[in-house]
Amino acid sequence: MDLLPDLTDKLDTIFGKQRDELERRFVREREILTAQQAALLEIFSWCESPLEHYVLVAFLHRLTERGNSYEAIEATVPYINCPHYDVPVTGPINLRIYPQRAIERARKPSKHRPEGIPVYMRADFLFELVCLGDAELRPKAIVVEIDGHEFHERTQEQARRDRSRDRFLTASRTPFLRYTGREINANPANAVDEVWRFLKKLFGEMLKESLTRPTPAASRLRLLETRKTRPVGGLAQTESEE
Repeated sequence: MDLLPDLTDKLDTIFGKQRDELERRFVREREILTAQQAALLEIFSWCESPLEHYVLVAFLHRLTERGNSYEAIEATVPYINCPHYDVPVTGPINLRIYPQRAIERARKPSKHRPEGIPVYMRADFLFELVCLGDAELRPKAIVVEIDGHEFHERTQEQARRDRSRDRFLTASRTPFLRYTGREINANPANAVDEVWRFLKKLFGEMLKESLTRPTPAASRLRLLETRKTRPVGGLAQTESEE
């Protein structure tokens, strides 16, 4: 009979520790969710029109449907980061979503700055694929522009600026998609699907580039093989191994 109180005390101690651990996890998760909510609200505040809100919400919804996780990154230029692909050759390739991303398009001459003063354009969205495991593999990006009479005063000046932006993006070989307000209001998911298909195409190009050029390990191996050879009479002769 004396064992029952001891057993009760032990169970209380075990379950008490588990309860305390669960409470600590709950507090940590709540802090993380609160921070993520604040970061997402900050990113949404960068959007300049409800149309851009619709596109961003639709794209995040599509990521969730496909089982992709994402997080809001607080930085000088905030963005949404999505661990998109894991490539054995180059390492992970992440998708980054920037609202109102500044893109340098020219430099004005300046007496005080020999390199010139940068002139920027702001893209409504920049979707960028970045390889984290290979810095030599250049990122791939697509610009998404959203127009609409509802939220943009479509004057001749605005139309001229839009054509100028399109010419710059074309000249710089930056792929871009432009949508009207009616298209977004009617079905933002269609625009998201088109952007997604384009991102898959860019990922395929990145994967092809990573496979057709030496990896860092292959480059080191080739360097070692080069060191084993020396030119003799115009030909390369391999040193005999001891």
